[in-house]
Amino acid sequence: MEMKPMDAKASSGAPAAPAGAWMPRLTPWGAEDLVKERQRALTFDEPAADYAGPRYTKGSDITDAWLQKLMDFQKTGGLLPKKDAYLVVLDIIAQLKSEGAMGELEVKAGESLTVFGDLHGQYFDVLNILGLSGMPSTKTPFLFNGDFVDRGSWSIEVILLLYCMKLKDPKTVYFNRGNHEMLEANLIYGFAGETGLKYDLDLFNLFSE
Repeated sequence: MEMKPMDAKASSGAPAAPAGAWMPRLTPWGAEDLVKERQRALTFDEPAADYAGPRYTKGSDITDAWLQKLMDFQKTGGLLPKKDAYLVVLDIIAQLKSEGAMGELEVKAGESLTVFGDLHGQYFDVLNILGLSGMPSTKTPFLFNGDFVDRGSWSIEVILLLYCMKLKDPKTVYFNRGNHEMLEANLIYGFAGETGLKYDLDLFNLFSE
């Protein structure tokens, strides 16, 4: 079979989306884009007066008690306010950009590393494991070995908890990227839809970044 080059006009750019259809962002976020998105997030409505979960404005807000409050709140179906969720994701983007693509972690004598396999949105499994392992610390860091989301219906709760643990103390929580840390997988296996249902699809674009 003879392979022929594609017509340049036919291959220039992605096909146009149908009118009114959502399309994922396919370009990286520049520094100016992220600043503008943070400014936009800060204009979001405050939660209702009866909101009972923790609030997030910056990484230093997070303590062990804050994380426990988040877990207790999430397991009853509570969600962080939309503004807070955006700020968590924007802050984790900044944190991860400050780290190398290939991390190196030394486990010294008397210390231990807890490695988590595929979580796939199974929030209550995560809580059970944390009940056995305790929370991460400098002497007991955690490595989450990819595939945090998709398939399970609590992916938002899983990934926001992981991000908040990382933001509390970046040197105690590490992430490897799996094949579900990818836009195409998230569109097929549920995370995009879950994000759109619980928040909005603009937040999904930030998760993809």
